Amino acid sequence: PVFLERLRMRLGAEFVSIVAIHKPTIRIAHVHHTPWDATAISDLADRQLVRIPMRDKILFGMLDTPVSTLQLMPEREFQQSSFHREWVAPNGLRDGSTTLIADMAEELITIGFVTSKRRAPVTSDEMMLVQRLSPHLRRAFMIGETLERTRWGAEITLAALSGIATPILISDATGRLMFANPAAEKALEGDGPLLVRHGRIEPRSPAVRANFSEALQRATSSDLALGRRGVGVPLLAQLEATYAYILPLLGV
Repeated sequence: PVFLERLRMRLGAEFVSIVAIHKPTIRIAHVHHTPWDATAISDLADRQLVRIPMRDKILFGMLDTPVSTLQLMPEREFQQSSFHREWVAPNGLRDGSTTLIADMAEELITIGFVTSKRRAPVTSDEMMLVQRLSPHLRRAFMIGETLERTRWGAEITLAALSGIATPILISDATGRLMFANPAAEKALEGDGPLLVRHGRIEPRSPAVRANFSEALQRATSSDLALGRRGVGVPLLAQLEATYAYILPLLGV
């Protein structure tokens, strides 16, 4: 929001928006925009996008190449369009510029700004400024998408682990507890073979702590250190001991 507002002020625009467009339906999937009439933005997303004149050249243009409406068609012709009559004119607008910053399989990401009818149409200097910003915006967007998908995948995985009846714990190489499913939390509450001391998991029996610690370090040092099947580590010194099954889980 801070960046978009600073850009809006620099461009002298009514609003600036970053929009995700679903290709098959030409519908706006998501939009970030500077403070403006929310009803008008919603109407643009729900009804007006498909009515934009020269839509294909505006929405499906070349990457990092700004285009403006009045660059593509005479203003008189634009004013005769239903899009101008029903959305542009009622909102006191005149011209707009759109730049494609990302083109993915089913989604386009664009940045656009719209000018008031009280000022001149979009200038070449204004479009050049957005053109220079476009590659940086694309990198920021892709990084954000990667982080979001990683977070979403982690949440799905942890939700699945929470439904398993076997106690499951996730820790780092030092044994610092990072996750425990409900079954593990219940096991840790009693006098079982594992406990958490100062935030770290360790066997209750001192006799097996060294082996347990070594297995954790091996599991987090390489995905091949314990092999694909992991290793069972006894948690008690007795012959019929309870075992912890330690598996590598790198990258989580």
